[in-house]
Order: sequence, then structure tokens, then C-alpha cells
Amino acid sequence: MALADWMLYARMVRARTLVEKTREYVDAARVLGVATSRLLLRHLWPNVFPTIMVLAMVSLGGVILSESALSFLGLGVQRPWPSWGRMVADGQSRLQAAWWNAVSPAFCIAMVVFSANLLGDGLRQIWKVE
Repeated sequence: MALADWMLYARMVRARTLVEKTREYVDAARVLGVATSRLLLRHLWPNVFPTIMVLAMVSLGGVILSESALSFLGLGVQRPWPSWGRMVADGQSRLQAAWWNAVSPAFCIAMVVFSANLLGDGLRQIWKVE
């Protein structure tokens, strides 16, 4: 699932690089004779990296929900590997006797997705990403 979203990351990196490339500090570095590799690694990359991290944190919630939904339906991670979606599906048959078997993994899914979104929003505010 993470590999399927590579186009989103590529577009975001390209767009952010094109924006940063027009800034004055890039022109100043070129005038001073900074090599292209150094310009990319020391000037452009540190300004593009926060955008990638914020996007990754926001996308993490969607990936977790997708994996859980697929596992709930029986199409995700197979046994013996644990999966919250499969735990919810297994606990669904015992809701009357042991409701916590289904509610606990569902609560964990919700809290991890919520935390990832909060972390992404916090990083966006700290780094002032547009």
C-alpha cells in the first residue's frame, strides 16, 4: 500500500522543489558557485523534507485503516502474523460474551490513526508547511 502512493510523494517533492528553486537563497548560492549536489543536499533538501514528513504522517492513518479493513475482510495479512483488523473480525463473533475482544483492537486502530494525524498536524504547524 505504501508503494502505491509513491506518485503522491513524487508530485509533492517536485512541486516543493520547484517552489524552493525560485527562492533568493538558491540564486545567491548559485552566484557564489555552490555545486549542484551541495545545493540540493544543503539547501533544497532541508526545505523539502518537512513537507514529505507531514505528508507521510497524514498518509499513515489511511494506510493503517486500509490494512485493517482488508484484514477484517480476510484479504489482508494472513496468519500467523497479527493484524488489528483480523482481531476485530475474530472478536465480532463473541460480542455478547467478550465484547472487549473486538472493541480493544478497534480502539487501538482509532487511537493510532488519530495520533498519526495529530502528529502530522503538529509537525505542519511547527515546520510551517503550506
